[in-house]
Amino acid sequence: MQIWLEFFCIVAAVALVVQVVILTMLFFQLRKTTENVNRMVGDLHSRVGPILTRAQILLDDTQPKISSMVNDASHIVYLARGQAQKSIACLRTPPTGFAAN
Repeated sequence: MQIWLEFFCIVAAVALVVQVVILTMLFFQLRKTTENVNRMVGDLHSRVGPILTRAQILLDDTQPKISSMVNDASHIVYLARGQAQKSIACLRTPPTGFAAN
């Protein structure tokens, strides 16, 4: 019985050492992966930042022009509607100066 207990203790100690080694390797691999991800995110940020800045500047420049175009289109629709209503009113009224039979 004493031999089995010593054998079990040795096996458990070896298993514990193996687990510690595996967890240590996982820790260092995770640290390396985290550094790589942080570097890639930094590179992406440095590439995308100027693009987003230029897009914001472009939008700031074009926003007043787009607003002006929408206002002009609204005014054109208002004038066209007025002209259409005048044309319809002219078509509905009978012409003057013609004698009815």
